[in-house]
Amino acid sequence: LGDLSAARAHFTAAARDPGMQAIALANLALAEFESGDNEEAIRVARQILRRDASFLDMRAALAAFLYVDGRLADAEGEWDALQEANEGMGGYLYSRTTAVDRVRNRWPPRATAALTAFLTLSSKASAQGYDMQAHEYTF
Repeated sequence: LGDLSAARAHFTAAARDPGMQAIALANLALAEFESGDNEEAIRVARQILRRDASFLDMRAALAAFLYVDGRLADAEGEWDALQEANEGMGGYLYSRTTAVDRVRNRWPPRATAALTAFLTLSSKASAQGYDMQAHEYTF
């Protein structure tokens, strides 16, 4: 856990398999964000959403990535699209009160904290790290 360089290489390789491409790229976007490369995370998330606009988890991630990058209006736009996606299923699965619980323990800690920060409109949030301790992030 936490070897982001190796993870990025594995996710990039897995993305070459058409059957694994979407999930591998989603994990790549999360790994890029965890390593601090916000722009690359945003680029990969947008690439995924161009191919599959109903990829709800990645739409939630993109909203968090954009918020941390200082693009509040864009983040809110992605959140609104998430809420309306799949005839409202996005809003049911990713409400402002349940979204963080939905991604906790699946997303890396920095991305989880970023979603919390976005949903609370805060510049700080905490998330459980790979060491099982709470870590605070400032965005």
